[in-house]
Amino acid sequence: MLVAKSWISHLFGPCPTNGLLVARMRNSRFKAKQPVRSRKWLGILATVLLFFVLSSWAVRVRGQEITFAVISDHRNHLPGLDTALEFIHTKDVDFIIVVGDFDPIEPAYASEYSVYGYTVGPEHRADRQEIYFVLGNHDSPPGGEAFFQNNIAPCYPNDGPGSAPEGTVFSFDRGACHFTITNQYWDYSGGYTQEQLDWIEQDLTASSQPYKFVIGHEPAYPRHRHVGESLDAHPAMRDAFWTILVEKGVQAFFCGHTHYSSVVLHNGVYQLDAGRAQEDLICVMIVEVGSSTATVHYYETKGTLPAAGDEIDTIVLEPRSGLPADNADSDGDTAEKIPGRSGGGGG
Repeated sequence: MLVAKSWISHLFGPCPTNGLLVARMRNSRFKAKQPVRSRKWLGILATVLLFFVLSSWAVRVRGQEITFAVISDHRNHLPGLDTALEFIHTKDVDFIIVVGDFDPIEPAYASEYSVYGYTVGPEHRADRQEIYFVLGNHDSPPGGEAFFQNNIAPCYPNDGPGSAPEGTVFSFDRGACHFTITNQYWDYSGGYTQEQLDWIEQDLTASSQPYKFVIGHEPAYPRHRHVGESLDAHPAMRDAFWTILVEKGVQAFFCGHTHYSSVVLHNGVYQLDAGRAQEDLICVMIVEVGSSTATVHYYETKGTLPAAGDEIDTIVLEPRSGLPADNADSDGDTAEKIPGRSGGGGG
């Protein structure tokens, strides 16, 4: 009885009076074991479910983490392009976005990009190419030179407007990002037709990706060069374009054209100008998209191979909502976050 009393006390706390002890033992001895067994199985089930949830979460996060590079305006300056690609290769990027003015592309592609292992071809899925070329004003618009039309454009996604030149207006998802590639020289002297604006809006509306990036050659808010000669030459069109970016949750618009690396923040959306990749000036953006933020690393040198100390600025982008509201100018004015550091060169 002492053993039973000890066991009962362990399960139920202090032992009840003797008059209640026998009745509680008769009615509860078997039932008292049930919660113990249930708790044991519930614990096992919870452990198994937690394992699968964490495993699924880890796979999803790993699948969304990507790194890509952005360069612009290398044209036929192959030594500068070679230096930029040598640096990019050390960053183990998944792909490169070239924001226009890559013409002539055939020698650059053969002697530089492919040598470093970056290719465009049917062996890759359209949304898994290793280079995405965006048409600039020196790239034989509206559809690109023959090599681009015959060997590169057919490998890109075919989801743009039906009347757009092949491989110049399209979108794709990579990791947690949605990329919208635009052609500012399709039936226009530098900007966007209403047809393309409508498509951009529809494309961004259809995407639920945490990060949305739009790419076009000319800036909306140029700094230092081509001021009044870029998208800002047509303010109504420029404003309509930017309103779409703001309303559809775009974090950044990547551009080039000016040969100056700069960062502009307007109404909560970043404009990131990639500068140029030529032998006298190497500008490279490395974008690391993680599970919680995307980080843009700006590197710039006077022609030498970039190193860690050549990072001139870092921009952190947040998923979906883009930037905190207090980072955007409440009156809609433009805030320049980085003064221009590069310069020179025509184009």
